Amino acid sequence: MPLSKKEERKRQKSTEPSSITSSVASSIASSSAACLPDHDLAIQDEDLGGSPDTDEEIEFALSQPSRFQHDIQTKQKQVALASVTIEFQGHTLLDSSKLFVKPGSRYGLIGKNGVGKTTLLRFMAKKAIQGFPQSLEVLHVEQEIVGDETTVLDSVLQVNKALSDVRRRLRELEANRDSAPDHSLRSLELSQQLEDLDGFDAEERARQLLRGLGFTVEAMAATTASISGGWRMRVAIARALFLSPDLLLLDEPTNHLDLPSRLWLADCIRSLEQTIVVVSHDRAFLNAVTTDTILFKDQKLRYFAGNYDVFAKTVQDLILKQQNLLDWQERQLEHMEDSIQRARREGAARGDDKKLKFASQREDAVHRFGAYRHADGTRWKYGVTGYKQKVQPIKVDPMFDFKFEDPDSVGSKVPLLQFSDVSFKYGMPPRPAGSMPVRKPPVATTAQKGPRGKGGQRPVVPVKRDEKVGYTIKESTFSLEEGTRIGIVGKNGCGKTTFLNLLVGSLQATEGEVFRHHNLKVGYYTQHHVDSLDLEVSAVDHFQQQFGVRTALEVRSFLGKFGLTGDLPLQPLKTLSGGQKSRVVLASILYCRPHILVLDEPTNHLDIETIDALGRALKKFAGAVVLVSHDEALITDVSQELWHIRDGRLHRMEGTFAEYRAEIMTGIESKKKKW
Repeated sequence: MPLSKKEERKRQKSTEPSSITSSVASSIASSSAACLPDHDLAIQDEDLGGSPDTDEEIEFALSQPSRFQHDIQTKQKQVALASVTIEFQGHTLLDSSKLFVKPGSRYGLIGKNGVGKTTLLRFMAKKAIQGFPQSLEVLHVEQEIVGDETTVLDSVLQVNKALSDVRRRLRELEANRDSAPDHSLRSLELSQQLEDLDGFDAEERARQLLRGLGFTVEAMAATTASISGGWRMRVAIARALFLSPDLLLLDEPTNHLDLPSRLWLADCIRSLEQTIVVVSHDRAFLNAVTTDTILFKDQKLRYFAGNYDVFAKTVQDLILKQQNLLDWQERQLEHMEDSIQRARREGAARGDDKKLKFASQREDAVHRFGAYRHADGTRWKYGVTGYKQKVQPIKVDPMFDFKFEDPDSVGSKVPLLQFSDVSFKYGMPPRPAGSMPVRKPPVATTAQKGPRGKGGQRPVVPVKRDEKVGYTIKESTFSLEEGTRIGIVGKNGCGKTTFLNLLVGSLQATEGEVFRHHNLKVGYYTQHHVDSLDLEVSAVDHFQQQFGVRTALEVRSFLGKFGLTGDLPLQPLKTLSGGQKSRVVLASILYCRPHILVLDEPTNHLDIETIDALGRALKKFAGAVVLVSHDEALITDVSQELWHIRDGRLHRMEGTFAEYRAEIMTGIESKKKKW
């Protein structure tokens, strides 16, 4: 029996998959096998502490397949899975959540430490989710490459295997020019292949990428085994940008990058046409790069248009709107309850059945009372969803705060630490101990020079600035008092870490005078301390071994001030996220209640909420703070003064951080014109 036109249209409509809610990608491929792409650079489960490269870790990853499964796999650029569930090491990371990635968009994936962001990227990189487009070329950049004898430049060029193979064959052909009978013909063929792969411009493009990330010509010729992990991370980023995959997954790409490299990377990413998902806790970077935001929370992914600041405002507006609806609902229900009570009293007093009936009807109305629209904006329909749903408050996580204990008073209103014309050069012996006495210094501000030595001490020999060849730190004068908060900026390699080591006493000055208060205690936080943790022990064991704390209860009480609650202090450190391990180290440093807190890039691996909490705690800290950070929001919020290390000399900046940032951007633009 033929269908009517209305029934035919209805049937056709029911078979059209929605662009978002239907599983478009799952209709392309039904295989759930884990396929590691050729260009997967480095994979490590940071959020849940798993080992990096074993397929056995992938326990469960499913998506809701389409009802209209295609047998032929097509070239699919969009990821649109209606219902994704991921189980990993006994944890449910995603529970029937939508996974949607639109071609050409740049997504910022945000969420608390340990929620599973890195693991989600890892599943996407391995295409280990049922229905994930197998034809999509995915590249995951998460950790630095393994160092070997390959040069930095060749490491970038080799990521394109086809191009690398043609270049290798050309080199071999040229090396055997005399013995190759068909040299000219083969050389022509290989040159044509190289041209088809844009190989003639490839080396210059690779050099441009490396220059933007801070590599000099000499550094490009160095082997990857000879550079630090932070620089190898830059090589991994350069390799990813050079390859230009369909989907680029970046996990904390700004870790170990100085501000010029961060600004250059953001500018480079904005120019890409590829789809990008980036996990970052740097607000300025997210604002500069992303077009959309994905919130990973409560085992769901929620999507918002706009960068991080737009997302934050949208959430605040939603909370305000929901609160206004709640207030309206409370007023309406209170009015209805009053009318019910009044009608009952009048009906009982007068024997008025109409009043009693009215009260009964109003009671039914109270039960049916609710919003006229659902949370997604669709209108309420009784025949579809039944009674209206009452407006519910949005669950807002309580604001987390670190609780830093104030240090003991030093007993006198004098600088805690003071440098006077201090210089340092590696390989040079420090001044004799007697020439740099630890004594009570006179009062001096951070903008003043400290006094020179007296009483037979060797005076500082005047040295012309152009004679300070090879010195990392040159003639720097600096003073710290209680309550002082100083931010230090400068590009990588300018001497920031060397200066901090001079502050804490790990290095001794080659020239100049250093004065320390005799009661001074200094706490020093670096990423090295996080990397050197014994991951087989728990946080409680770590404290008991380091400080001899007698009871686990005392340790857990102290760690609770740093957000390590519940069973986290009892779990092996290897099961904690990078941000949680950073909190363990921070707690260890503050346990001794230092007078000066020296922080070298403390925001690595911390989520945005924790960074905000750290900023609030540092502003309340009664001791002195010296902060080295490329996180624009943190250093601007915390620092009372900004100091800049350039050419080995420490200068107090007169302008703002925004002006410093604008100066760097001007330099980047001028370099791009030269390139």
